[in-house]
Amino acid sequence: MTGGRTTEQPPAPPVDAGPGPLITLGVIRTGYATREDCPRRPWSRPEPARIHLAPAYADIVLGLVPGVRLFVLWWGHQSDRDILTRPVVHDAPPIGVCASRGVHRPNPIGVTLAEILDTAPGVVTVRGMDCVDGTPLLDLKPALTLAGTHLQ
Repeated sequence: MTGGRTTEQPPAPPVDAGPGPLITLGVIRTGYATREDCPRRPWSRPEPARIHLAPAYADIVLGLVPGVRLFVLWWGHQSDRDILTRPVVHDAPPIGVCASRGVHRPNPIGVTLAEILDTAPGVVTVRGMDCVDGTPLLDLKPALTLAGTHLQ
């Protein structure tokens, strides 16, 4: 009880349907052929990657400019979707996948904070990606500061 009111909430109703099909907006081209090639700390690797948009979605990047940081949401198409927990260190108990950044999870949605290097019609070149070459692109969102301006 807090202030005379209970803090317990009724359980959420069961989900009977998913959000519907996701749309792949394009493909991410990186220099990483396998998951093992991908950096664990993507900001430490300066290799550029190119995000190629499907022609129908080429205009979704209008207004993006070099120097801005961007959240790149991608589909981990090579991930193991049956993993729920993972080890952290040798002798420690495992943690749930939502307590880690790993892409092995029931819904393998990856998110990477990348820096825009260049934009061209249908292509955004970024630095800081950590996915394999050919990864499906789900969305792009500019990172904002607390003041609501683009993070640079």
